[in-house]
Amino acid sequence: MPGAVIGPARWALVLSIAALLGGTPRLGWAIEPMRQMRGFPKRLLATELLQIELRYDRGRIAKLGLTRRRLRNPRRFRRFVGRYRADLYAGNERIEVAPFNFPMLGKTQAQNEQEREFQRRLRANLVTRTEVRLPSRKGATHVLIIGPTGKLLLRLDLETTPPTKAHRPAPTKAPEPTPVKAPKPTPVKAPKPAPVKAPKPAPVKAPKPAPTHTKGKEAG
Repeated sequence: MPGAVIGPARWALVLSIAALLGGTPRLGWAIEPMRQMRGFPKRLLATELLQIELRYDRGRIAKLGLTRRRLRNPRRFRRFVGRYRADLYAGNERIEVAPFNFPMLGKTQAQNEQEREFQRRLRANLVTRTEVRLPSRKGATHVLIIGPTGKLLLRLDLETTPPTKAHRPAPTKAPEPTPVKAPKPTPVKAPKPAPVKAPKPAPVKAPKPAPTHTKGKEAG
C-alpha cells in the first residue's frame, strides 16, 4: 500500500524540521526516501499505465497479473514513498520509477532486539499482495522489481503484453417503451333459453252411461 504523497515543498519542510531537531533518528523514514529519489529519472509523460499485481509469499515475489492500459491524454503521475520499487526500462535506459510497499511491510525503525526479531518473523511468515501503478509509454521493454536492499527480485517483459485501448463507455440509450396492447374483450354469448314445451292435456273420457232396464208390469 503506497504511503502519502510527498512533494518537493513538503520535503523541504521535513528537512528543515530535521535540521532544527538535530537530525534525530526518528526522522530517518523521511530523510532516507529523499536520498533514494536523487537518482530517479524525471517523471515520465506517460501515454500508458501499467497495472502490476504482485504477491509477497514469505519473502518470495511473484506476478499475479499485468495490464497495459492506454491513456486518452498524456499525463505525469505522482510518485509515492516505498521500500520496494518498479523500474521501467526502454532498452538499457531507465525511464520511470514507481516506489511501492506491500501491506504490513512498510519500513519501521526497530528500537530494540525484540522488535527486530518480530520484524524478521513477520517477513518470514507473511503472505500479502499489492497493485503497482507504473506510468509507461510506447517503446518500453521491461520492468524490474527491486527489493529494499537493491536486489533484483523479478523481471517482467512487456513485449508479450499488448496494450488495451482506453475504455470509453458506450452511450446509454433509454429503453424504448414496449407498446402495451389492450386485451381484446372476450365476446360473451347469451345462453340460449331452453325450449319450454307445453304439457299435453290428458284426454278426458266421458263416462259411459249405465244401462237402464225397464221392467213391464205383469198382467194379473
